[in-house]
Amino acid sequence: MSRILAVRRRVSPYQEIMNAADYWRVKRYPSFKHGIGKIYGQPVQFSDNVGFLYSVNEIYLQEVYKFCTDQIDPLIIDAGANIGLSLIYFKRLYPQARIIAYEPDNSIFKLLESNVRMWSCTIPPLGWRIRVSLSFRRDRLPGRRK
Repeated sequence: MSRILAVRRRVSPYQEIMNAADYWRVKRYPSFKHGIGKIYGQPVQFSDNVGFLYSVNEIYLQEVYKFCTDQIDPLIIDAGANIGLSLIYFKRLYPQARIIAYEPDNSIFKLLESNVRMWSCTIPPLGWRIRVSLSFRRDRLPGRRK
């Protein structure tokens, strides 16, 4: 094994967020197959490895959702919560935040519920449902080449 490859296997581009072993295990996981990764050492279920790693990069490294407030308990509405990575981020940033999360895709919503439970977040369920017909194109997911 080359020296570069040996070093690369010990390094994670996500540093303290995800260790190298977890990163490479998720990276090698088959696309569009449910799996479990780890963020800060705790399990997170995902539906696609590429989308998961893309979201981890966007949310935790680029901090695209970061905002400043004087409130210790801001109200955050996450419409399109996906598997809940943003909720975990917000709860780490503002532990007392009040969060309302909505995810329209039923299969992804089940992962969201599971992740919220695993992370012991208290997210109130949305008390209403909207009947809408949506279609999702897997070939246009973030992190995928066009």
